[in-house]
Amino acid sequence: MKTRPSTQRGNHWNWKGGRKRNAKGYVLVLMPEHPNADSKGYIYEHRLIMENILGRYLTIEERVHHNNRIKDDNEPSNLRLFPSESDHEKFEHSCGNKHSNRGKHYNVGEDNPNWRGENPE
Repeated sequence: MKTRPSTQRGNHWNWKGGRKRNAKGYVLVLMPEHPNADSKGYIYEHRLIMENILGRYLTIEERVHHNNRIKDDNEPSNLRLFPSESDHEKFEHSCGNKHSNRGKHYNVGEDNPNWRGENPE
């Protein structure tokens, strides 16, 4: 059986525009040219959105948190950037099921002077 070259993906009956959900419910976007794309060329949509907001690539250590815990709600106002997995975990454990402003993080929004990626201190 012949396989189609990747340039003809759009013609395939099951092509979904390069977007898919993984088993955990996160949205992935096909961007093989992105420096942090996985081996199949996909990257998490919430990371792309945060990169767009900040105007830079995220580091491997940085984590993007969904404030409402809905993994496919990638509205900028629902996203929060943590500098590391450790900071993200501390926030999660300190809040339980509640969300507060405890822990080191960067809120997204014009009311926060750090929303463009500057350090809060």
